[in-house]
Amino acid sequence: MKMYPDNTTHDGRPRMAQAATPDGTPPLLVVEDDAEMAALLRRGLTAEGYDVTVAADGLQGLVAASRTPPVLAVLDVMLSGMSGFELCRRLRELIPSGIIVMLAQDLA
Repeated sequence: MKMYPDNTTHDGRPRMAQAATPDGTPPLLVVEDDAEMAALLRRGLTAEGYDVTVAADGLQGLVAASRTPPVLAVLDVMLSGMSGFELCRRLRELIPSGIIVMLAQDLA
């Protein structure tokens, strides 16, 4: 696996500077349109020491990530409007560490 310097993307372009929260807590973005799932993720990730921002759709997620680039994003694939996959493509240049895409289906 090829490693890239922290200040460049996989294709050599400069990466946006990573913002930090005032108290030094790592910022994390959750984009989830199910309010119960979003609350569950926020509680668990906050308990693990992250400053969690929750967005209900892709556009809100892009705005939040541009304000404070997170160290990691957790995305629902099945979002209304912009899909999680499209959001993932757009966020790749803003997020230095990675993106987790959730694939879940309610089978009830």
